[in-house]
Amino acid sequence: MKIVYLAIGKQTFDIGNSDIKHSVFCSYDEFVESGIDPIGFILECDSDTNGLSILKKLRKSLKTFLHPIFLHSLSGEEFEILSDGTVVSLRDAFEKAETRHQNAVELKHEQVEYAESTMLRVLAFLYLRIDRIVKPFQQWSNPYLYSYPLIDILSSDNQDALEVLSNLKKHRFVRTVDLIDRVHHCPRCNYSHFNFVEVCPSCRSFNIEQKPFLHCFACGTVAPQERFLQGNGMICPQCNAQLRHIGAEYDRPLENYNCNDCGHFFQEPDVMAHCQNCRKKNDPDELVPRPVYSYQLTERGQYAVRTGELEGVYTLLDELQNINPVHFSYTVDWLLKICARHSEELFSVIGIRIDNIPQVHKKIGRYRLVELVDSYISRIRETIRSSDLTTHTSNDVIWILLPKTNTPNCEVVLGRILDLESLTQQDEGIHLEFKSVSFTAPDDMVQGEPGEQLLSRIEEEME
Repeated sequence: MKIVYLAIGKQTFDIGNSDIKHSVFCSYDEFVESGIDPIGFILECDSDTNGLSILKKLRKSLKTFLHPIFLHSLSGEEFEILSDGTVVSLRDAFEKAETRHQNAVELKHEQVEYAESTMLRVLAFLYLRIDRIVKPFQQWSNPYLYSYPLIDILSSDNQDALEVLSNLKKHRFVRTVDLIDRVHHCPRCNYSHFNFVEVCPSCRSFNIEQKPFLHCFACGTVAPQERFLQGNGMICPQCNAQLRHIGAEYDRPLENYNCNDCGHFFQEPDVMAHCQNCRKKNDPDELVPRPVYSYQLTERGQYAVRTGELEGVYTLLDELQNINPVHFSYTVDWLLKICARHSEELFSVIGIRIDNIPQVHKKIGRYRLVELVDSYISRIRETIRSSDLTTHTSNDVIWILLPKTNTPNCEVVLGRILDLESLTQQDEGIHLEFKSVSFTAPDDMVQGEPGEQLLSRIEEEME
C-alpha cells in the first residue's frame, strides 16, 4: 500500500527520509498510465485552476472517487468540499488513508455496482467520511445560484444534483443539517437570476419618474409641481387659484410618482421580477421559493450502503402516498353506487403497468433500475392532483382514482403519464414500457358491478 504524491508544476511538500511507500508523479496522465492503485493521494499544483481540475478528475474516476485526497498549498471553498483536508507528513497521510482503505474494503461493492448507481457512490463516499457535511457552493454563474459540487462530481452525466439529494432525503438516507439560504426561482424556466424593476401599478410600464407633487386645497387637484409653476409663482392648472402658503392653500401629497406612459399618479411603484433567462415578467408572489440546505448521512444511509439494499424496485411503487388496496376498492365501490343514483357524480380510474421490469433489470442492472423507477414514480406524483387516490395492488400495477373527472380529462391525464415513457430511455436502447387502461363512470359502468369486480375486469384488458 502506498501514497501517490501528485506534484504538478512544483514540489514543495517535504517527503524527507520517510519509510512510507510512495510514488511521485508530475502529471495526472503519468499517474493513470502507471496503473498504480494507491490508498490515498497528496495533491500539489502550480495553480488553483489546474489543481481543482485534477481534483475533480480523481473524484470523477470510479477507480479513485473513494480515495482520500489531501492537499498541499491549495485552498478554497471547492477544494474544501471535494478534498480530505491537509496533511503535514507522508506518515500523517498514510495513517489517515489506511483507516479509510480498511473501511472501504469492508463495503465489498464491485466497481460495476458503483458504476450503476449514483446513490451508492454518494452513500459510500459519505460512509467513509461519517462526519462530512454536504455543503452547497454559492456561485453567481450557476442558474440556481447554488450548486453541490460533491454531488455533481459523483453523479452520472446529465443527472441533477438536487434530484439526487431529494431522492436520498426521501429514502431517509440523508438528513438536512442547516438552512443555508432560501432562493426564489422562475416558475417557467426554474432559473434564479432576476432584474427587479419598479413599474406603474396601473399599466405595468417601467417608464415612471419620481417627482415632487402638489395638492390644491381649492379644487383638490393633485399634479406634479412643474404643472403649477407659472412665472415666479404657483397657480393651480385646474382652478387657477394662486398658491402662496403651504398648509393653508396647498400641501405636498403622498403621491410622488408619475407614469410617463399612462399619466397615472401613485405613491409607491409595484415591483416586477424579470427573469434574465426566459424573459418572463413575474410578480414577486409568483416566484417559487426553495430552501437551500446542507446534508449529512443518517444511520439508515449507513446501513443501506453496508448492505447494498438501497430499495426494492417494486417497493418504490408504494411511494405514491398510496392507500390500502382494500380501502381503494371500497372507495371505487362507494362511488359506483353514488354514480348509479346521481349520474352527475362522475369519476375515472386509470391503471398503469410497467411491462418489462425484468428485461430492463437484465440490461442495466438493479441499481440503475431502482433509480429509473424512482424517477418515474416522482414524475407521476407531479402529474396527478393531491385529491387523486392511488394504490398498488400487485407487483407492477398502479391504480389512480380521479374524482370529478370525465372521459376527455381522464385521457389528458393518461396521456401525460404515458408520455413519461420516452423520458425513461436508456443509452442501452431500452426503456420502461407501459400498459394502461382507463374507466369513466357513468359512461363505462356495468349495472350492479361492484368495485373489486370492476378493477379485476379492466385489469384483464392490460394482459
